Amino acid sequence: MEITKVQQWVASMVLWVVGFGMAVPLALVSVWMGDEGGWRGNAIGMWVMSGVVGMLTLAGTLVIHRRCVLSPWLLLGLIPPAVAWPYLF
Repeated sequence: MEITKVQQWVASMVLWVVGFGMAVPLALVSVWMGDEGGWRGNAIGMWVMSGVVGMLTLAGTLVIHRRCVLSPWLLLGLIPPAVAWPYLF
């Protein structure tokens, strides 16, 4: 395996840990905030941000691997908000 491929995979895994390390807690906090009385608008904002961060993480991974950014793989970034959806709404 070429050293370039190894570097790309290591950079991708670091990006995934950092990116989804932010997206998953944002989705969890949005569920927690949705239970509180006056925080409904903030909870929806956090929920949307979890999707944005997840999709940006996948876009960064595609850029690292020199693939087209407009790809169906971007939909994987919507997994954290999709899991939080039934608990929030």
